[in-house]
Amino acid sequence: MKNGKSFAPRKLVDFKFYPYKKNNIKKLKEQNFMIFVITNQPDIGNKLLKKNTLDQMHNKILKFTLVDGISACLHSQKNMCNCRKPKPKMINDIVNKYNINILRSFMVGDRASDILAGKSAGCKTIFIDRNYSELKPKMQNFTVKSMNQAVITILNNC
Repeated sequence: MKNGKSFAPRKLVDFKFYPYKKNNIKKLKEQNFMIFVITNQPDIGNKLLKKNTLDQMHNKILKFTLVDGISACLHSQKNMCNCRKPKPKMINDIVNKYNINILRSFMVGDRASDILAGKSAGCKTIFIDRNYSELKPKMQNFTVKSMNQAVITILNNC
């Protein structure tokens, strides 16, 4: 966190998991959910993070959690690419690749771009309100304060 906004780590040593992440993912996996990380990583395109470092972070996620896959936009915000959230391309690509029922899917995120991407893709959305100093979404299906609450919401609404 810097000045009330979250920022992605730029060094592997600064990369940390939220508490209870493995337990939360396990609860969803027990209900046959597939779990994907869909992330904008503009620090690659802005030359502030090395691709090798990001790969190490992603490998850590895949090794220590039950996440099924990771899709990342590596472009700078200035590139106006077609994959950066809030555009739904990364979600749509995963849905098509794994034959996922989008109507039974949830996009969970802590940024307005996450919610807009989920809405555009056609899934239910859960906004984790971490009280960042930035514009909050208004069109989400649910608002919660933590990933624990998001998992409970998913399990109660699937």
